[in-house]
Amino acid sequence: MKKKIFYEEYMQRSRPKAPDSIYSNTANKILGRVSPSLFLYVAAGGKGRIEQKNLYEYEEQRLKHMCYKRKLKKEEWKRLYRMCRNGRRNR
Repeated sequence: MKKKIFYEEYMQRSRPKAPDSIYSNTANKILGRVSPSLFLYVAAGGKGRIEQKNLYEYEEQRLKHMCYKRKLKKEEWKRLYRMCRNGRRNR
């Protein structure tokens, strides 16, 4: 039985692909292991604005996917709602 989607703008069915800048090496990329220190480094802008923007978009897509799977916590839902609301304002 398919899940009924209530708010399509907050959900994404397919799992997003993480940006290459947050993997420490090729083996971890194949296994899908994200380096926490690189994640924070890129989020702080250490690898440039483009990589930081890619990471922000990945995080938004990941939250949308988790919302589709119904596995978001209350704090994560509030963050997703804020991201989507800010995206609508900036358009």
